[in-house]
Amino acid sequence: MVRLGRIVRWTTRLHAAAAAQDWAALDATDRELAEMLPILAVQGPWSTEERAALLGLDLAHRQARARCATACDALQEQMNKVGTQKDGWLAYALNSSPDESRP
Repeated sequence: MVRLGRIVRWTTRLHAAAAAQDWAALDATDRELAEMLPILAVQGPWSTEERAALLGLDLAHRQARARCATACDALQEQMNKVGTQKDGWLAYALNSSPDESRP
């Protein structure tokens, strides 16, 4: 039952981190999964309940990956937009003179 509890906690953590877009927490949970699942797997066959929980964990992981991909795409779009506006911002900065009346 220890394995089942861990699987359920990981599933909950993945859902929460993805929903909050807490990429650090998502990364930490993903790394923990990668380290611990093989260790748990060698402890013997999975019970029916554990296999069902693993399916839920797999779904949560796939959903988290999809949220990451969506966030990466949005970030790339923002970066592209900044890149296309960079020349205008530089021209504005170069043509603006500092207010020399201030000390």
